[in-house]
Amino acid sequence: MPHSPRLANGSLWVLDSGRGHLCRVDADSGNIEPVTFCPGFLRGLSFWRRFALVAVSLPRDSSFQGLELEDNIKAKDGEARCGAFIIDTNNGDLLHWIRFDGGVRELFDAAFIPGVRAPMCVGLGSPEMRTLITLEPGQTASPAAAANAATAS
Repeated sequence: MPHSPRLANGSLWVLDSGRGHLCRVDADSGNIEPVTFCPGFLRGLSFWRRFALVAVSLPRDSSFQGLELEDNIKAKDGEARCGAFIIDTNNGDLLHWIRFDGGVRELFDAAFIPGVRAPMCVGLGSPEMRTLITLEPGQTASPAAAANAATAS
């Protein structure tokens, strides 16, 4: 179950969601090399320098049944997680992780945001939306101007 193919650092990378591995694909042979195991259903992959960010989800209504992923999680005496892992692609080490508990069960993508130190999520209807979005002098926040800017670039 390959997911989220990405070209990074001279290699093709995929998530083997059905087994739980971040994998590198050998361009010459087509062989797939598992680099790191992550306990969950992988979907969502981003790179920054030599680091990979992988998003993992919990099973949806017994969706792991019949997949090697279920056996791989059990073999490591683990449990499936919903969260994200940062992996050093040079050696496959899991460097950092975050686990989401509660209502969050699935993640569909993940992204590094270079140069940002304290990102946050702001809901479209929240009061912060009016004060946290800033514009450079001369820019306008009107939807028409935003649409024009998007089509001009």
